[in-house]
Amino acid sequence: MLQVTANQQIVFDFEQALSFSGRAAPYLQYAYARAGKLVEGATGLEPSGDNEPGYELHASEIKLAQALSTFPRTCREAAQKYEPALLCAYLYSLAGAFSDFYRDCRVLDAEPPQRRFRQALSAAFRQVMQTGFKLLALPLPEEM
Repeated sequence: MLQVTANQQIVFDFEQALSFSGRAAPYLQYAYARAGKLVEGATGLEPSGDNEPGYELHASEIKLAQALSTFPRTCREAAQKYEPALLCAYLYSLAGAFSDFYRDCRVLDAEPPQRRFRQALSAAFRQVMQTGFKLLALPLPEEM
């Protein structure tokens, strides 16, 4: 319901609402829970040194970091326009960027500089998802 703008007709599809692969809450919740496994038990999530990752970033890492950076602007725009659908569309896009990152980049068995940076990136993803869901007054499970 929140992904529909005020100008759109609402058509409720029960199968779509519960889909793990479509524009639905379970897809977003699953991405959040999956990221939790990547940061579980991690300590010192900040990259060491001058906040540079210490290696050449994969395109999926860059895409995820760029998507994370637009969260404040998206929230501001959604609030100014009274359009929660803007935030929902952003969170869906962000979950897609995380899924690409998860598919393309090893995290838990990566070398220490990569592991630290990728765990920090995963933690940032979780924080943004958590904040976005709080703004929408929706729950996020820790595991699925």
